[in-house]
Amino acid sequence: PNGSMPATADGSPWSAGFILVQYQPDVPAPFYVKGWDSADIGSSRRQIAFALPAYHTGTFAACSAAACAFLDLTLNGLDWFAGPVDGSSGTIFISTLTAHNAIGTFSFNGVDQSGGSTKSVTNGAFNITY
Repeated sequence: PNGSMPATADGSPWSAGFILVQYQPDVPAPFYVKGWDSADIGSSRRQIAFALPAYHTGTFAACSAAACAFLDLTLNGLDWFAGPVDGSSGTIFISTLTAHNAIGTFSFNGVDQSGGSTKSVTNGAFNITY
């Protein structure tokens, strides 16, 4: 895929250097996007990922139900989730979705798996050709 995926992650500018897009119509979250900032697969890699419960335009809220979006921020090998963890929140807005292009915005407040700390992602956007 080609395109852009910038955001503000935990108060710092972030932009995907690499983007992965998957569409699998037979799974509960058929549309999955992950962007990461470097080819380094070590603990310093920063990434943002999201999965949608359907393949269409519109607004998707993060929650733990099957009909909701799931978002993830990874910083220094640790994850903050919006969707499956209590106290998290977020939305993804898909304005354009075709067989070869996805455009939209996202923001979320993620909570680590233990429920102890939070991180925010704001000003998220994507325009991806695949």
